[in-house]
Amino acid sequence: MKKDGLYERSWDEEKKEFRDLPIPQWVGRWTELIERVDEDVTLGDVFSMVRKLPEDIRQLVGEMVGSREIDLFLEEALEPLGPDEEKWLHYVEVYRLMEIWDHKEGGLNQADSYAATAGRCEGDDTRYSYSLLPTNQLVHIKIKLTNELRLVDMRKGQETEEQRLRCSMTLGEFMYAVFDDIVFYGPPKERDEFLSDLRKAGGDRELTK
Repeated sequence: MKKDGLYERSWDEEKKEFRDLPIPQWVGRWTELIERVDEDVTLGDVFSMVRKLPEDIRQLVGEMVGSREIDLFLEEALEPLGPDEEKWLHYVEVYRLMEIWDHKEGGLNQADSYAATAGRCEGDDTRYSYSLLPTNQLVHIKIKLTNELRLVDMRKGQETEEQRLRCSMTLGEFMYAVFDDIVFYGPPKERDEFLSDLRKAGGDRELTK
């Protein structure tokens, strides 16, 4: 993935070299693996990729990432930042998460694996949620595809990170992970109402996870 869209690497027999060719109809590659995201790609670039789709395809993508109001988030991303709005997250980490659960019936364990994201700041090990931030505060945030597996043992309430365990992710899983936090609380108006109620209740530390 580059700033202006999705590409595939193809061998040029005439020039005897690999070339990156753009994929205009990238939604058709939903179930194919995404191997790399360039270091300068931001959430704003992903928003732009989706915004350029025909309306019917854009709505289909919205449903696949968990929101029928995807256009509201894309429009909000174009709004200028207010004077008091800060760009405090540096990048979003996209990784694969595996949770191991203990099911007492039959003594069996269950392992669920899915793509996930976390907002990160340089020099800070805390993982932040960005689900309560307006999308215009996210457009500058770079995306880091780690290709790593984070293992969480829910049976003991402990977490073990396997930094060297390489894993793969499809384009669809990547897109779902990126948008999952964004659409979590519903469309922007419902999200802002929830945040307002949360702050009144003194629970505005929701941004860590």
